[in-house]
Amino acid sequence: MRVASGRAVPAVAVAVVGLTGILATPAASKQDTGPRSDVVHADGSALPFRCETEGGEREVSVRFGLSLPERVPIGEPVTPEDVTVEVTLGDEATADLTGRDMPSVTGSAEVVLAAANEDRETDEVPLVWPTLAVPATPVPEQGRAEVTARGKAPSFTPEQAGRWTLSAREVTLYLATPPPDGDAPGPDPIPEPEPEPSGENDAGSAAEEPGSAADTSAPSSTTDTEVPPASPQRALTLDCALAPDAAADPLLSWHVAEDGENGEAGEVEGRDGTGSPPGEADGTTDALAEAADVPEDCEDFADEPTAWCAYLGGFNNINAMGSAARIEPGILNLAVPNPGPCPDGPPLWFCQNVTGELSHDGKQEFPPSDNAFHAFDFMPNAATVEVSQVAPMDIEVQFQIVAPYEGSVVARTEMSVRADDVTVNGKRLDVGEDCRTAEPMPVTLTADYPDGYVVDRGGTLDGTVDIPEFAGCGRAGELDSLITGLISGPGNYVKMTQGSVCDVRNTGGCPPPIPTLAR
Repeated sequence: MRVASGRAVPAVAVAVVGLTGILATPAASKQDTGPRSDVVHADGSALPFRCETEGGEREVSVRFGLSLPERVPIGEPVTPEDVTVEVTLGDEATADLTGRDMPSVTGSAEVVLAAANEDRETDEVPLVWPTLAVPATPVPEQGRAEVTARGKAPSFTPEQAGRWTLSAREVTLYLATPPPDGDAPGPDPIPEPEPEPSGENDAGSAAEEPGSAADTSAPSSTTDTEVPPASPQRALTLDCALAPDAAADPLLSWHVAEDGENGEAGEVEGRDGTGSPPGEADGTTDALAEAADVPEDCEDFADEPTAWCAYLGGFNNINAMGSAARIEPGILNLAVPNPGPCPDGPPLWFCQNVTGELSHDGKQEFPPSDNAFHAFDFMPNAATVEVSQVAPMDIEVQFQIVAPYEGSVVARTEMSVRADDVTVNGKRLDVGEDCRTAEPMPVTLTADYPDGYVVDRGGTLDGTVDIPEFAGCGRAGELDSLITGLISGPGNYVKMTQGSVCDVRNTGGCPPPIPTLAR
């Protein structure tokens, strides 16, 4: 999607804040088959959205259907029911389908909504519904095309009493021609590799090894494979945000009742407005941002439809010392194209190639990290580690637009590692200003999509790296072999965590939250 789930009012998913009215339905008797009196429903008013496509901006209208309990106790999960998203394409968007010779379409929709407590001046809570299914639908030869997405919406738990509202923010449609009869969607373009054998690991200081019982992340590495030949595929992606002139009412509202309905509105200690522990709402964050400020290191560096930035950090095992080095979170700038059909993939698979650049004080690197280790399980060592990006970062995302909505993520780049302020067994070593890996360190990290990682919401990626030998250590390289022996070697496990993004152009979700680093 074009814009990320936001954190700070007024920008949550987009800088625009407009939504539809609500309708609380009348009571129903036992014989009445109409809506229940204890449930509120969105009234289904058509909302104007503006969409980015390959051919330019298009207009669509969207009707949201859903229902919620009118009143729930504080701390009780809320699950939207009867969820539908009806999209009527404008003339130009319909012409895009007929012009691509698409007599029928299927696919999926992703929706971003925002929940807010009217009785409190708190941040809006972004809610993402990623997998609403669009069944095979004919495209009319005349008139406007209409598609309807349906599916189950995830539950969320407001932990503050008061009147809550639910508002629309974004809709992204992934549409493609259904495959011919008997032509299955095909296998994942990037199959999951066999896990690498896990070695001994310092549980107190090192990151989890792939294949260990505690590791629930994506595969640690991947290999390039050829995908079976694809059937000819015609597709259209509509990346839509609410029109600036749309109405400013929420879709619906409901009441969260405090225990006993006495006293002022309360909240559960240690939780944000979603009812999730800090960091659980989007999988990575420590806390919600308080102001829509774009950090100085965030940059719009490429001519792509979307410019995001997010914090990225993690841990890198150093097998030679049986320990792990922390990589302090730094800004990762992201140039994000709209997804489209995979050129060499099976039908109903979409691809997105995102470009990433690190940024810290004007350099493409992570902030310096101070680390302490024990070599040979007894000798104390310490060093400041600087990790710099020395090649473009390519993040390849591939995903199905129909059930089961599986996908994969592969991130590739090359890094350089510099050591400074080194002490060995309590003695400071003058390694100089250019003690670094003698050659670039290739890095390939992977994740499952969408459970492990989604570009806008973040997540974890992992893999293994071979740390090259060091050079330039000491006045004349006399310390090269020592630093190489302490740090370099093959098969060092890496796990990186990205937080949710900040939109550099419209400040949605800014400043980006610093993630809690997974181990």
